[in-house]
Amino acid sequence: MFRTTASPDEQREAILTAAQSEFERFGLRKSSVDDMAREAGVSRSTFYRRFPNKESLIVGVLGKIGGRQLEQLEAATRDCTPEQAVVEAFCAAMGMFTGSPFLRALALEGSSFFPHNAVVKLRRNLVDEMAVRVAKVLKRCGSDRDFDDLVMVSDTMVRLVLSHVETPSSTVGLDDPAAARRFGERYLAPLVADHP
Repeated sequence: MFRTTASPDEQREAILTAAQSEFERFGLRKSSVDDMAREAGVSRSTFYRRFPNKESLIVGVLGKIGGRQLEQLEAATRDCTPEQAVVEAFCAAMGMFTGSPFLRALALEGSSFFPHNAVVKLRRNLVDEMAVRVAKVLKRCGSDRDFDDLVMVSDTMVRLVLSHVETPSSTVGLDDPAAARRFGERYLAPLVADHP
């Protein structure tokens, strides 16, 4: 049955929720648009009005997850020093990517699902957005470093997380939250420490 009284924003949210669930159960390729529409309570035509293709849907789910995680990061770093904040950001990013079946599927299947140039653009946009948000958090936490320097550190941190998810290391076990925290404290915190 279709939700005829739902607003376009409510329909969009319902579709994104259904899509995330479907992607997490079946992966990017095997997920069914018909099942997503049915679960969201919208018709197929409404579904395609909100999301014209599966690629736009994947980007929408990614934005929803990323936005929620970044809000949680900003809340978790509210009273942190810059050094503590970069560690929290690293641990949150590792937890986000290793703990989300959707993000793992995107990292592992994205290259085979999207054309190469689309994968590059999607990853670049993700890294850029996360790096700027983390740099703003570090500035808010009192870093005296130039904003561009903080973006560079944040960009490197996000790329490290993505690289680890795509190709886990047999020598650096960052899937373990305690190990990720130790890594962040040892290698990332010094990069944002105040100038002497």
